[in-house]
Amino acid sequence: ARIALSPSSRADQGYSLNQKDFFRNFTAIVLFAVVGTVISSLVAGVALFSLAQRGWISGLNADSPKEALQFGTLLSATDTVATIAVLRQMGVDPQLYALIFGESVLNDAVAVVLFQTLASLSDDEAAFHVSNSTVSSALSRFVGVFVGSVAMGVLFGLLTALITKRCLKNAHAHSEVMIMLGMAYLAFILADDLSLSGLMSVFFAGVVM
Repeated sequence: ARIALSPSSRADQGYSLNQKDFFRNFTAIVLFAVVGTVISSLVAGVALFSLAQRGWISGLNADSPKEALQFGTLLSATDTVATIAVLRQMGVDPQLYALIFGESVLNDAVAVVLFQTLASLSDDEAAFHVSNSTVSSALSRFVGVFVGSVAMGVLFGLLTALITKRCLKNAHAHSEVMIMLGMAYLAFILADDLSLSGLMSVFFAGVVM
């Protein structure tokens, strides 16, 4: 359900974004998204692994924390659509809204990188450890996912502008809307197929549009 609903909502949020508040707090948003998602993943993963070791949870590997930590990264990839809608109706402080909204957009990329990094580690409990090279690889992978997702969104946003300006002369309004929605969803699909963050891609496509 989350995957089905998120692309359209992210495109709409990016299209109607207050860009001044978002980019003014961009450093704090990235900090919350990275550190907050890592902490959330570790807390959820360690808690699940402890419950599995005690036999309170079946279905999780109780010999290695890898599977539990991977599940923790999935839980940390939150999509706060309902919270953002409530905050918008309440008219909260723009900075608070920008922080919560921005973190919910960027934490998807962090969760993707954490999941991929954990998947590359050994399943053996004795060999399961996080080295300096693993941390460096995760950081470089995060930068790659972040930059690639943003670039994908910007590219499709510019391509949409080119199509609607040059190829849809005297077109009806619903044709332009369908082109915009289709291009945004195409950005999501292509980014997801390339192991990038589809939600970030469709969001920045909406920003450029």
